[in-house]
Amino acid sequence: MLRRTASLVSGGLLHFRNCNSGNVAVVVGLCLVPLLLGVGAAVDTARVHNAQTKVQADLDFALIAAVNEIGTEDKARISAKLEDWFRSQQTADEGVFTIEDVRVDLDQDTVKATVTGSVPTTLMGLAGYESMLVEVTSSALGADKPHMQILFALDKSASMLLAATPEGQAKMISDVGCAFACHVDEGGTEGTGYRTRYDYSRAHDILLRVDVARQALSDSLGVIEAADPANERIKVGLFKIGTHAEKVLEPTLTFPVVRQRLAQDAYGMTGSTSDEITDFQESLQGLTGAVGASGDGKLPDSPEKLVLLVTDGVHSQRAWVHGDTDKTSPLNPKWCAGLKSAGVTVAVLYTEYLPMPRDWGYNATVGSTMDAANWKVNWNGDRRAGIPGSITRHDYIPYALKDCASSEDLFLSAASESEIRKGIRDLLRSFLSAPRLTQ
Repeated sequence: MLRRTASLVSGGLLHFRNCNSGNVAVVVGLCLVPLLLGVGAAVDTARVHNAQTKVQADLDFALIAAVNEIGTEDKARISAKLEDWFRSQQTADEGVFTIEDVRVDLDQDTVKATVTGSVPTTLMGLAGYESMLVEVTSSALGADKPHMQILFALDKSASMLLAATPEGQAKMISDVGCAFACHVDEGGTEGTGYRTRYDYSRAHDILLRVDVARQALSDSLGVIEAADPANERIKVGLFKIGTHAEKVLEPTLTFPVVRQRLAQDAYGMTGSTSDEITDFQESLQGLTGAVGASGDGKLPDSPEKLVLLVTDGVHSQRAWVHGDTDKTSPLNPKWCAGLKSAGVTVAVLYTEYLPMPRDWGYNATVGSTMDAANWKVNWNGDRRAGIPGSITRHDYIPYALKDCASSEDLFLSAASESEIRKGIRDLLRSFLSAPRLTQ
């Protein structure tokens, strides 16, 4: 009996040793854990990378908001604002992050912050790794007193000589028979005794858009003087655009000269003269060459540059009112690309057209549709997605000018005298106070 039992045990062990029917399952079982860990590592690494990218953007955004408080000279307030802005951007699925090592240097107008945190893992939890660490750092300058050139470019087309108010337009139509794009020397003005309609409008205190705009530019110099009280960093230059771009004043620190050039008829910035052509394609190309590339602002010979374009945004010729009315159209934003690619910041103040439905010239051009303008064929213009071709050229102008500006917050639309004055000041303040990321 014992001999038989021993034989059975011996045979069973021998069969077990020689059996290979479960090898595949065993191998798969042994490989499954490292395989899952490998896949999990790839998945979790990608999640961490995405979280790090998002947190970096959140921190940059928070720094931009916080650095605007530099002027308070209150480090605790700046740190609290940084924390608040950062926390408001966070979502639960990104992990838990804590701001550490916030450094505020009021002398250099800088804020630097490091954020550390952890992102929960998925499959790597099988190996005991419940989270992965993330660290991002960012720093920013406030309004760090760089050297700058602010270049005013004023549209001097005849359409910019439209009366600035409905009342002024009505008086011009009543007394001299014209209000829209008619301020050219035509040898007498409807028996009024004035040589030009501009002379008539000035004698009767009728404000024209171009004169409101140039006076607003003159007044806005106070904003620049406040930003540079020592009068050593920010130069101002003047251009007029129409048939082409023309430099009226080299960038200068001498602001009384700037005010003089803006005020006196002899320099061509007032409504006493105008161009019958507004060729933005030619003018902006010429302006790009004259302005040159923007610098980093660290040295006087490498200034940051801002072009502030004041315009009604209409690409036109006087002759097109009588023929080729389809060619009168909004500025093509592509013509602004040269300035922006050179690093120049472009701000745009749109001096709004006041609709003139009773004027045949307006109705045939600016008051007509974008479809009728053949914008793509005539000027290689691409209408914004979702904007129908039935929109009038008048109503499309703001879209075109927003696309010309470096960003939408550097575009403002203004109709009244007070809005134009405020708009120019606001655009300048936006540029002068803009914080800049350095890391």
